[in-house]
Amino acid sequence: MRLYEPKSCCNCIGIKKGSLTVSILTLIASLLNIALACSGINAFVVGFAWDMITNDVNVSVSDYEWHEKNQNRKRNFIVYAMIFQMAWNILLGVLSCLLIHGIRKDRPRLMFPFLAWSCPRIATEVIFAIFLFGLDIYMQKPYFSFDAIVFIICTCIEIYFVLVINAYYKQVKRTLSEDHHELKAEL
Repeated sequence: MRLYEPKSCCNCIGIKKGSLTVSILTLIASLLNIALACSGINAFVVGFAWDMITNDVNVSVSDYEWHEKNQNRKRNFIVYAMIFQMAWNILLGVLSCLLIHGIRKDRPRLMFPFLAWSCPRIATEVIFAIFLFGLDIYMQKPYFSFDAIVFIICTCIEIYFVLVINAYYKQVKRTLSEDHHELKAEL
């Protein structure tokens, strides 16, 4: 099965410049996510979602022991979620740097790690969106459904950008292969 190979990025930018633009935007987004995780904003959002899921906003005095255990679980979950998010975004930032250098120097080996990481990353994002839809059905609140729809739209845009980068990767590989065959013919 062949993947779709766009001839340009967004029908207005060449494939090399489009790939470079996408990789720079990915690097900026990963750095922004790292900054948000360090500032505590993401931890606040995760804590707010936890409270909505567990209905821990209005707890009576008789449920104090349960409330205390829930708060400990909440703190642990937030810490692990932030560690996971930091590692995820640091890896994405490093792979984006490799991708930028690979695009600038036309080296497909430097582009490949980003493309290889894109498949599990996108699969994880799709699973998370399905989880949000399931959470919406379970909680019967439209908050998570809206988040899931926005998440799916962003994932679709991300898939298109990965296809653009993949098209440039294949173009560079074909060019290098043709150059190799020309050198062999000269010898």
